[in-house]
Amino acid sequence: MKKFISVLLSLIISISSESVIFAENLNVDDVWYKEYIEDILNVKDLLNDESDILTPESTITQAEFIYLAVNVLYKNTSNMNIEEANDYAKEKGYILDEEVTDNNKLITRQRVAIIISRMLGLEMSETLNISYNITDWETTCPKCKPYILNCYANGIMSGYPDGSFGGRYNATLTEVTAVLSRAWRLIHEI
Repeated sequence: MKKFISVLLSLIISISSESVIFAENLNVDDVWYKEYIEDILNVKDLLNDESDILTPESTITQAEFIYLAVNVLYKNTSNMNIEEANDYAKEKGYILDEEVTDNNKLITRQRVAIIISRMLGLEMSETLNISYNITDWETTCPKCKPYILNCYANGIMSGYPDGSFGGRYNATLTEVTAVLSRAWRLIHEI
């Protein structure tokens, strides 16, 4: 249990020597996720991934995302397994029964925005002037738009270099790690 808690805390705030080696082996000078390398390695630890299969561009399931989000953002839940974390998220209203058809389905960027907005209790906003900057706004899921705007407005999520949000794209491990890191910083006002 103590190991799990220490890994959890290091997810956001520590720099491990393994991370430095990982960063040196990857040429990360030109990648947007450079500042999240340590966090990515620690997320891999939380997911019990000891292989090289889970890479920064790997995708994760909705169940894995909720497990990570619950355990990273809420200290009192750090002993929960994936099922318990998902039950906790349902109980708290972070995910709704009618929205969950398959927890083993890969999580999309718009689902990440919805869940994180709910977890952080972000105010719903449909009138932010950010949407005019999002090039795929017209094709974005209408019910997801307020959540996406909340994540943009609070610096938790952003779009791609071409100006699109890509809400229907599967979220990568790197994107999820960045979202959780930013959400944790927002909660703790760092």
